[in-house]
Amino acid sequence: MTIEHFDVVVVGAGLSGIGAGYHLKVRCPGRSYVIFEARERIGGTWDLFRYPGVRSDSDMYTLGYSFRPWEDAKAIADGPSILKYVQDTAAEHGIDRKIRFGHRVRRASWSTQEARWTVEIDRGDADRVLRVSCEFLLACGGYYTYAEGYTPAFPGVQRFAGRIVHPQKWTDDIDYIGKRVVVIGSGATAVTLVPELAKQAAHVTMLQRSPTYVVARPSEDHAANRLRRYLPSMLAYRITRWKRVLLGLYLQVLSGLQITVDGERVDPAKTLTYKGMMYSGVPNLASAFGYTNASWTLKCDLTFEYICRLLNYMQRRGLRQCTPRNSDPTVTEQPWVDFSSGYLQRSLHLFPKQGSRAPWKLHQNYARDILLFRFGRLEDGVMEFSRPLSSPVPVRA
Repeated sequence: MTIEHFDVVVVGAGLSGIGAGYHLKVRCPGRSYVIFEARERIGGTWDLFRYPGVRSDSDMYTLGYSFRPWEDAKAIADGPSILKYVQDTAAEHGIDRKIRFGHRVRRASWSTQEARWTVEIDRGDADRVLRVSCEFLLACGGYYTYAEGYTPAFPGVQRFAGRIVHPQKWTDDIDYIGKRVVVIGSGATAVTLVPELAKQAAHVTMLQRSPTYVVARPSEDHAANRLRRYLPSMLAYRITRWKRVLLGLYLQVLSGLQITVDGERVDPAKTLTYKGMMYSGVPNLASAFGYTNASWTLKCDLTFEYICRLLNYMQRRGLRQCTPRNSDPTVTEQPWVDFSSGYLQRSLHLFPKQGSRAPWKLHQNYARDILLFRFGRLEDGVMEFSRPLSSPVPVRA
């Protein structure tokens, strides 16, 4: 049976997936792509989270896309404003027409003989599994599951007469007016939620495991607003973006996809991460994952630029497979990230390892990554390129 084929399949239509769509459209105009989104709306995190006070903990001059200036006065934006920014970007560049909603990607199987992925998708309106094929798979579903947030076990919880709410599941019927509220945790969600609850609740307590510090910063970047008055919009945006850069749940890997290569199940925890986006021994697959010490989109933009370089390079040379392989026995394994947050520590064992040196080493440094991703050699002695002799060229969708 003939199945639909695309050059690239993108998983997820959130902030990352829309960014991927733009880069594919502009940098690889001859390539076909599709975006599969499990939910019914664009936006990912920014559509899912509806709790009071939801906003970004990164400024929009770096969380925003490199190709579309953030022009609102507020640098620290609320959730609805960010969602509109993502939606408008998708509509402006026609990316929304490439999205298929209600399509949850479950499994992907790579065949070296055919040099392609077979992707299995569950559709909300049908019992049957949809199958498509592609040459490159790009996972942009973020790093935590939308199905549920982490809820620790509380002894005696059955005796609690109040309501227990997870912010990820916030609904309009939640009533906290005049009530005593305890917020467990001290991360970005708690810091944004507590001030909003305090406006109408009788009393709010933030319960945290370890001390934290919070720095008060203005919601508007006055320098950025002045630059926009005197400089072209994109130039002002780029200057502000660099000024900001020089400041320095339940997790899941690969959007929860089950991956097999030539019939063998891939355990991401047993792989090394290549440049923070690909996996040792896994061909033609990348995932978007941002920085832990700076805005998410900075790294994602660089990742998509690199993937487009890679796709164009392979097309020019008639290559169909690219696989990062570690053949250096002196490269030692290290944890994926060195971060103490509970949500990371709970799931760190599921994630790939990083190596002791490049290109397996993760550098949380945007300026350094620009040199590596935009100008670094594609044939670096680690990336293996090939074209299987028996692989037919499929008909594109």
